[in-house]
Amino acid sequence: MQPNHLSRGAVGDEMPHEIFRRTKHFSVDGGDDVAGAKTHVPRHVPGAHEAHPRRVRRRARESEECVPRHRTVLRDRLPPESLPEIPFSLEELKRAKALNHFLILRLDRFTPKELEERYNSLHANPEEPLLFNTNWYQNEPFYTQDKPKLSWALVSREVLPNSTDKNYLAQTQELIHYLKNQVYKDQPPPPDFNTWVAEFDSQKAALAQLITSNWQEAARKLSKLAINQHYRPSFADSLYDLAIYQRTHNQRLLPNLYAWTRSRSSDGSLVDVGPFRSSGLIVYGLRPVYHDTGLGLLVARSQ
Repeated sequence: MQPNHLSRGAVGDEMPHEIFRRTKHFSVDGGDDVAGAKTHVPRHVPGAHEAHPRRVRRRARESEECVPRHRTVLRDRLPPESLPEIPFSLEELKRAKALNHFLILRLDRFTPKELEERYNSLHANPEEPLLFNTNWYQNEPFYTQDKPKLSWALVSREVLPNSTDKNYLAQTQELIHYLKNQVYKDQPPPPDFNTWVAEFDSQKAALAQLITSNWQEAARKLSKLAINQHYRPSFADSLYDLAIYQRTHNQRLLPNLYAWTRSRSSDGSLVDVGPFRSSGLIVYGLRPVYHDTGLGLLVARSQ
């Protein structure tokens, strides 16, 4: 049973470091990311169709503050040949910096449950866990089975400015507006972007009725929309992003707000995350018709 949303209140900070602790690095001198960490990019031996590390390093140097040093709870050896190349162009990285997005390498090693266990076991302060009260979702697949995909992602540090106090459908419309007018302004979107937008437009009117007449089916269809699949993080993605960012920069994102993901619980509700304070990240499930001044949308994209 899900907790009452009215109980979401002020609750309070920090994951072992170094995403490539046991692998070789090369430093990009002189570049600090927005939060102040020195810029690093993992050394990588290219395959037959991969870019040479010097190109990756040059791109990182040119983008400077867009490429933060990554740290993680893993403390496992990561073979350089297993790491993907950064897929974003210099122009995309500069735009991301201007929009206050950060670049992160997501690893596919742990489920959220396993990530939480590793985080808490290595954390110096047991009173500052990764998650706050997991009772209602301790057997949910989004917690016990899902994992991030191994990929580089660009993620917003804050919820989109006009995404609060909107239901899931209206948030999706705002997401499209933001992508068209901010992320891809004067830049080409992915080849299938217009198809994803057309899919939403073709279903919007029916979904507006469905969220009140059959909210579980509305939640399923909304979460499966291509635009949400490509630009809303899953619960596993969001937990990983928030945990790694906190340990890298000693700063919790979403300290006062919460954000919907594209994941669903077993009863059909849409999973949201936040606030994230020293007592841990709060997690709930909501019907898609719900809206609140504290509930917004994080945008994340990977390739």
